[in-house]
Amino acid sequence: LASRFSRKVYAALATFAVAMLFLFWTIPVAFVQGLATLKNLGEALPFLKPVVDNIEAAGPSRVHFVEGTLSSWTLILFRNLTLNSGIFQVLARYGGALTHTQIQARSAGLMMLFQLLMILLASLIASSLFDTLKQIIDQPLQLPVLLASALPAQSEFFLNYLNTTTVLLLLFDLLRFLSLALLLCEKCCCCLGCPEFFSKMLDSQNVFKLPIRTARLLGTTTDRVR
Repeated sequence: LASRFSRKVYAALATFAVAMLFLFWTIPVAFVQGLATLKNLGEALPFLKPVVDNIEAAGPSRVHFVEGTLSSWTLILFRNLTLNSGIFQVLARYGGALTHTQIQARSAGLMMLFQLLMILLASLIASSLFDTLKQIIDQPLQLPVLLASALPAQSEFFLNYLNTTTVLLLLFDLLRFLSLALLLCEKCCCCLGCPEFFSKMLDSQNVFKLPIRTARLLGTTTDRVR
């Protein structure tokens, strides 16, 4: 067992790592979301230019809907990569959680907090800050007023995010595509004599599915209430 001093050091490092994760993870997410526009897609992928032109010809409402959907999918992708990576379980263990129940409880709390900060900071507030950056530099003391006037402009993205999360991701969770894919890999590789590797992957995925889905469900429910 580690000494008391070592446990305190690990707990402090885990807390610092959580703070840095919450703080800096919003930067690449907001940057990628800023690139997920029809104009940038048409420039980066020329073969999509006819599709982009057709969407733009349909009117600004269609453009806002498509761009909001792309931004919501980007946020969902980054969120799932983080939630399913197991990093919160590692941070909870280094933070002082000893039993499996404590690890699940702490990791679920970190996941719910992460989802809240990802939605508010990385999508709503960050997008509004980019839109009003010049005004913030000129009038830094007017930041609350500028955010209050800019945040409602992100309502369409927020609704797209909620609808996509509720309709698609919860359905994928119920179908358990990842578990089925790992089980299929295990059965296909039995003839190679190495099914234990895929069994361990399947077991680790099943261990962490409860806090992940609990955090996702509670996060979606909280967003619906707000």
